[in-house]
Amino acid sequence: MLHPAAFYCITIVFRSFGEAFASYFSLLWGAVKDFLLGHLFIIVLAVILGWFANSPALKKFLASIPESLREPLRFLMLALLVLPIATCGRFNAESERRMRGAEEARTKVHRAFALTVSELVATSSSYPASRLIILSEGIGKITTRTFDVVDNTYAAARLRTLSVFVDLDDQGECDEAILSGCIEDIVQEGELEKDRRYFKKSSSLVGAAISDGKPYYCPDLTVNPAIDPGCKTFQPPPAGLHLSFASVVCYPLTFVGQPIKPNAPDPKPFAAICLDSKKKHAFDSEISEGQDRLWESISVQAGRLSTLLYEFRQLRRTPALRKALECNQAVKEVNF
Repeated sequence: MLHPAAFYCITIVFRSFGEAFASYFSLLWGAVKDFLLGHLFIIVLAVILGWFANSPALKKFLASIPESLREPLRFLMLALLVLPIATCGRFNAESERRMRGAEEARTKVHRAFALTVSELVATSSSYPASRLIILSEGIGKITTRTFDVVDNTYAAARLRTLSVFVDLDDQGECDEAILSGCIEDIVQEGELEKDRRYFKKSSSLVGAAISDGKPYYCPDLTVNPAIDPGCKTFQPPPAGLHLSFASVVCYPLTFVGQPIKPNAPDPKPFAAICLDSKKKHAFDSEISEGQDRLWESISVQAGRLSTLLYEFRQLRRTPALRKALECNQAVKEVNF
């Protein structure tokens, strides 16, 4: 007779085995289901290919062809049928990779923002230089990840750069003769070399977006800007210098609330985010047709940026930092 303790142990083992098998079967079924749903088109093509390879119609057709050409022709036809399957598989894999990349970039934006805010809270306001460094690092990380979001979500647009601008003007104190404009390109992701550091608020696309508080999209910079209202305010490069992009869109950024300064006033647009491409009409399908899907894809990240940029701007407008800018003679020599 089996001892009760041994019977109990055997029962526990079988129960554990049953639970493990059920859990494994559930995971296996989930993987199979995801595969079937994600590769449904490939499976249908494979079934059609298998049927067509042995169909009477194909055999009848091949019978009318000289025997020496039958096998090469059969191989060619099968290869042409396999090609869509391979193409579809690669497209699915690439789409999945880009989707995963965009989602990871969004997660990293949230982490970078949370880390920056916590460091600012822990840093005394009596150390403006340290706070400026913390803000610069946070803004740079969020800009990089926002670029990744757009690049992975809208690959066909062939995003070239994403730039973040801040209006440095402080009640008319900005000296355009020194800074060549009051709007500064804080950070540019994509092409490493900045296209231009400073822009005039009265005669630039980014300046118009900040002043008017609305987005501006110029789909083709290679034609006369006067033809398209969205291009009229674009500031062309100086004579003899090449324009590195063909289309550009700029969105204004406003204060959206921040834990650093919860009681700060709600200002007008004070910054902007611009995206450009070497491709003409790169963002037409995202902007011109229905809702602005491009803005929807970056609105959360833009909100994080505006929160940090608001504090960044306050620090950059302090007298000591403005004096350092005015003394920097290299600013005068920045070319487009």
